[in-house]
Amino acid sequence: WSVTHEHDGSGAPTLAVEYEDAAACAAERRRWELPARTLRARLENAAALGPHRKGDFEASARGFAQAARLDPSLDVAWTNLACALAMDGQTTQALGALEPVLRRDPLRTIHKVLSDPELASLREQPALTALHAETPGTATIRDLVLAYSSHLSLVALRRHEGSWGSAAFIEELQLFDATTGARVISLPLVDWHDTDPEGDDPRIRPARRAAVEARLDAADRFLRVLGFSTSPGLELASVRQEPRGDRMLHLARFPAAGLGLAVLGSEARVLRGNEVLGVARGLDFRELLRAGYDPDARVAFIEWTHDTPEGCSADIDGVGFAMVVVER
Repeated sequence: WSVTHEHDGSGAPTLAVEYEDAAACAAERRRWELPARTLRARLENAAALGPHRKGDFEASARGFAQAARLDPSLDVAWTNLACALAMDGQTTQALGALEPVLRRDPLRTIHKVLSDPELASLREQPALTALHAETPGTATIRDLVLAYSSHLSLVALRRHEGSWGSAAFIEELQLFDATTGARVISLPLVDWHDTDPEGDDPRIRPARRAAVEARLDAADRFLRVLGFSTSPGLELASVRQEPRGDRMLHLARFPAAGLGLAVLGSEARVLRGNEVLGVARGLDFRELLRAGYDPDARVAFIEWTHDTPEGCSADIDGVGFAMVVVER
């Protein structure tokens, strides 16, 4: 460890920490910088949790407000302030506290309001229902394969991490942009400390079951209000392999749509006959598990795995998705 007191480009004091991360797949030298005002803001936010847990919401609101003033970019301080104000019956002020976070990250903020009991009184406020779909969605997280919101042009999938790393058995709700194929957001469903693996099969720890069920219920609300539904025409396909020189060609067919999927190396193509309708590049995988095509969203998805050595950090995925957007 090496801790130094420095100044950033503007001359503001900054705490700089250099350390060797031995928990990663390979030991790495890392550097972490935190401006003094941000450090003070985080300390104020942490201190305000004490009175908040004791039900003194007036005192905790003062602490969270001070943290937000010190670092206006600290979303957790604004969110905690909204919680304190909402619990104190100050709905208008709570909405005002959420406004900066809602502006910066609307989907995550809506999910937070739908999942946090302290913010339940804000769920039907117009500022938070503005993104809701006119027609509620019908997809449910426990049965989710792929769902589409035409209202937001987003695709939702449920990712199950199956690697040997520290991310093993994590589950997330992931949203992708149906027009670009880019991942937009990942929201937690099951964390590694929620599970008790037996062999290769995870079990939810009894003490964590209620928390996991609450997250799944919140995900159902999130999918419903944002209009996510499963397309009746969704096709799933197994993937077969054919050797192509020193590489392997992965193929899947979607007969109802008259389309095929071909993946070779780092590139995936959706084809109708010999006509290429969509391409995704930069794939990094060891094995393709399955593929699907949604005619409403006009995207093909690929679920893949790659090797993740035991002990890898949680940001290294062993299982994931890639999207191929089909021309409209």
